Amino acid sequence: MAIIKKKKNNLNVTSKIEIKKICLLIVVVNRGQGMPIIKLLEKYGVATSLILKGEGTAEPNLYDLLGLSEKSKDVVLTTIREDLINDIKDELNLYFLSSKKNKGVASIVDLSSIVNGLAYRFLTNQY
Repeated sequence: MAIIKKKKNNLNVTSKIEIKKICLLIVVVNRGQGMPIIKLLEKYGVATSLILKGEGTAEPNLYDLLGLSEKSKDVVLTTIREDLINDIKDELNLYFLSSKKNKGVASIVDLSSIVNGLAYRFLTNQY
C-alpha cells in the first residue's frame, strides 16, 4: 500500500474557497500501472492517492471480457472534483488506448458528506 501526498508549505485556512462536489475515483489496473495513473492525474491537481495491491478472483473468461490480462492488480483510489470528471475520463481513455499493456477499469462514486472545510481543502488540494 502506498499513500502519495504532495506537501505544500503554507496553510491558509482563512481564505475563502469555492466548494465544488467531489467524487472518489477508483481505477483497477495491472500490477505496476498504479504509479503511471497517479502521474497522469497529478496535472489535474489531485491531492491524495492511495494504491492498494489486489488479487483478482474472477473466472478467466471474465478477465478476457474486461480486457484484463493478469490477476495481480493495483487499485488506485483518489478524490477528484466533479468538474474534472470528463477531462479525467478522456485522459484515462487515451492512456488505456495508448498501449496494449495499459488495461484497466475505472469507476466514479459521488462523495456527499464532507465534515468540514479543512477536510474539503485536504481532499481537493486547496490548502
